[in-house]
Amino acid sequence: MYDPIVGEVHKVREKLAKEANYDISTMIDNAEKAVERIEKEYGIKWKKVIRKNGKFVIVE
Repeated sequence: MYDPIVGEVHKVREKLAKEANYDISTMIDNAEKAVERIEKEYGIKWKKVIRKNGKFVIVE
């Protein structure tokens, strides 16, 4: 059974991977740059979360 939403997710994921030459580090860098651009463009600030000692911690 084909799900068009899942199909679109796969299409976008492939596009982003191809733009980064299938390098995960580059994909992460691109995502971080996109977040910075969106924050600046819309005047918002997203909270960033990391995992530390098995727990999620908000980074200020």
